[in-house]
Amino acid sequence: MRYLTVGCVVLALTACQSTLGPPQKATKNSAKQVASEEKSDVVNRITPLYPVAAAKAGEMGCATIDYVITPSLEIEKMTIIDATAKHFAQEAMNVIPKWGWSNLDEGVITEPLLMRTRFEYCLKNGEGNCTEEAVNRRTSCRGDDTMFVVGSRVKRYSF
Repeated sequence: MRYLTVGCVVLALTACQSTLGPPQKATKNSAKQVASEEKSDVVNRITPLYPVAAAKAGEMGCATIDYVITPSLEIEKMTIIDATAKHFAQEAMNVIPKWGWSNLDEGVITEPLLMRTRFEYCLKNGEGNCTEEAVNRRTSCRGDDTMFVVGSRVKRYSF
């Protein structure tokens, strides 16, 4: 309820502006807020793929991406803010445009909106290492709107 109220206030404040200015800084969890406005099933935040090379190597990491959603519901200006490896950032940048922002009703976003999402890539080991608390303790990436990408280590066997 708190997020819905904050989201409505943000939308009301942005609707009162008469000119388009620079993108506004998104509030905490704003990607989730925009996605959950009345139609929570409209924006489908699909999970990015776990990079195969990283899974084979047993590598875990994170990436934080800033991006702008325009009033025409397009994604622009994707920027890597933090990344422990380039392939984690690339997978995150590949999935953001696929989230279905164009399914939102027209007028939901009235001016460019700056968003920030943190992607946490974790290989589960059966010992609780991929819980939200465990990941947040060891992360080196910034951002409150977090998407967890949990994978399993890939092993090749020769016969």
